[in-house]
Amino acid sequence: MTATTERVGAGAPTRAIPALSTETPWTEPQVGWGRLATFASPMVGVVHRLFEQLHDVDDIRMTGVGAQACESTWLLGAPCNELNGGGAGDPRQARAAAIGETVERYSGAYVDPLALTLATPAELAVQGLDHVRPDELTLLAPEQLADPGCPFVPFTDHTRLQWVTGVDLVGGHRVAVPAQLVHLIGSALGDPPIGYATSNGMACACTWEEAVLSGLLEVVERDAFMATWYGRLSLPRIDVSSSPELRRFFADHVDPAGLDVALVDMSVLVDVPAVLAVVRNAGSGIAPLALGAAASADPATAVRKAVIEAFQTRTWAKAEQREGAVIDPSRGLDQVHDFDDHVRLSLHPATIDAASFIDASTVTVPLSALPAVDGGTPGELVRNVIARLTPQGVRAVACDVTSPDVAEGGLVVAKVFSPQLSPLDSGYRTRLLGSRRLRERAHEVGILDRPLDVTDLNPWPHPFP
Repeated sequence: MTATTERVGAGAPTRAIPALSTETPWTEPQVGWGRLATFASPMVGVVHRLFEQLHDVDDIRMTGVGAQACESTWLLGAPCNELNGGGAGDPRQARAAAIGETVERYSGAYVDPLALTLATPAELAVQGLDHVRPDELTLLAPEQLADPGCPFVPFTDHTRLQWVTGVDLVGGHRVAVPAQLVHLIGSALGDPPIGYATSNGMACACTWEEAVLSGLLEVVERDAFMATWYGRLSLPRIDVSSSPELRRFFADHVDPAGLDVALVDMSVLVDVPAVLAVVRNAGSGIAPLALGAAASADPATAVRKAVIEAFQTRTWAKAEQREGAVIDPSRGLDQVHDFDDHVRLSLHPATIDAASFIDASTVTVPLSALPAVDGGTPGELVRNVIARLTPQGVRAVACDVTSPDVAEGGLVVAKVFSPQLSPLDSGYRTRLLGSRRLRERAHEVGILDRPLDVTDLNPWPHPFP
């Protein structure tokens, strides 16, 4: 990989950032599976345990694999997400997906202290260094920041933070990003909290280009979902019968589950194929609602990934339900603190009512109505997705968060961050309601007749995992 070697921040060390190439080919699946397999070992693996998920009669007819991570605190100084998973028609791909998600979140908890720069946005501006600016990053609404119980502080030109560097996906130059919004380490940096990081936009792959593409598509998908949920949008549903490919996929894998599955087209919000899958079980109280979403260059791929994710979410929900972990909202929505709690709340009948709008549209569209993104390589697809986002006033930065041991094993972990795209939030009191797009995007594309204000936003915590 070629790299840039500029410096960010006074006295900051040089850190090589991979350059995005449109020539790098796709990795052959067998090569990827082989590299990922080396990270699974009960003794020394990043993944300590893999287990195939048992199938119930109402599960998708595909392989689901769970993965248990190592105790990363001893290696990285911070814990990583313990349980992860993957699903696919090919058991090898499902296993690889579970390992990859675990490695991604393990590596996301690694911080290279030599790559951090302590500065304010004003100081970075004086040095002429591009950075995420307070005027373009508004995670919290003013009403939230005015609440005495708000756990966050305003992000201003004089907020002193630790910064990491990434590469702008349009210009290729360096951009400084607040480290607390990149690394999965909670409050370990000790910075004034302006927000928080999740795995939103984080991806593991064999090449930088593949990792950046996966991360970019995820932030696009999450932005579309956040606008849909908080705006209570009832968007068109995709007609499965319009595509022979989708008909076969549903007949082989989905229909045998006997559940209602709706496909919601969110593409209009992002100009990239973005699909929300809504799985409902109206026949019993077992995991009555589950969501999954995906963005892809190819509409059919977005559908398949969204449906698989929705059923994976449902498996998680059923496990929580068996444990009696359903959250009763009558005791307050502030019981929702993390993604586990979002799933637990989704099991309550009140969430079924709160989510009734999500697949309520009577308008259907054929799969061919969704936009498609051209490109023969991962790098070309990144370039072409960004070309669709730029006219929307969106920029994206890719940060290399690969830990040394993961790099040694031949993998790359990227974190794609966009100041404009709305990230998936976690928790009720930590909702991220400040994004302009959250309030205005549906109006810009003609779905709503006016922009929303904070009081218009859906108060119910989303059921997305």
